[in-house]
Amino acid sequence: MSSIFKSIRTRIEGLHDGDSHHSSIAPPIHNGPYRELNDTKHLLRQSHSTPANRPKKPMTLIELFQSQGCNSCPPTNSNLISLAQDQEHNPDPGNDYLLLTYHVTYWDYLGWADVFGLSANDARQREYVRKLGLESAYTPMVVVNGLGVGVGNTRADLQRVLSEGQKKADQRVKISVVQQTGNGGVVVEVDTSTLSMPKLPTSSNASALEVLHVRYLPALHSVRIDRGENAGRILPHVNVVTGVEKMGYVAGNERTRFNVGRRGEARENEASVLIVQDGRGGEVLGVLRLV
Repeated sequence: MSSIFKSIRTRIEGLHDGDSHHSSIAPPIHNGPYRELNDTKHLLRQSHSTPANRPKKPMTLIELFQSQGCNSCPPTNSNLISLAQDQEHNPDPGNDYLLLTYHVTYWDYLGWADVFGLSANDARQREYVRKLGLESAYTPMVVVNGLGVGVGNTRADLQRVLSEGQKKADQRVKISVVQQTGNGGVVVEVDTSTLSMPKLPTSSNASALEVLHVRYLPALHSVRIDRGENAGRILPHVNVVTGVEKMGYVAGNERTRFNVGRRGEARENEASVLIVQDGRGGEVLGVLRLV
């Protein structure tokens, strides 16, 4: 393909068997078989009390870019779901994880249009490709805190990506809800005075700290795939992203407030999260779940 997008399906085909236990936009229209499996909320999201002698780490953001039309994605998707289940049954009180699953559209031509696919997800992945200096985008791709990146199709590779992404976990901004507004909206304050970076941004451009509002479906769902490379399979999905909104930018050593309103197209069962990054596709410096 001439595009920057590619699949790693030929590169990891032999690895599947060994680890196969994988401004705001409207949510996608689900034109394929779709059902909610259970009431499990916010998978890969743990909020446990931390022992006094062990300080709680900042939240780790895990972002998965995948496609229902790519047969290389299920192993990584399964690994992340297994990680979520492991965290539920054997929680690590020192860690707080949030998984977001972004379904891309550039494999739709293979015969199956991803029912969760959004062009905004393609754009977000391209930002990581540029910032991380990658040759091209690929699926599956796991990004942790905007720092660690990899395929995640084996437990070992997933652990490597998690470790790389948590190297700078202490460099965080403070995000807090300061006011409730009508129709489920909130006013959120981002405080960058907590950072001790050599050079903080001073203007609203691509090099400043970017603030994003991401909506997602906080449950486990399954979709039956009727065509394409995964034809005949029923694929599980967790925390599927349904909207990405760029709220603006923040400068250094200041407090900036954002009005995060509930958009008219938002579903009642959606959750959302505010993310602060060091520029487009940069290191994640703050995460706050709003619902």
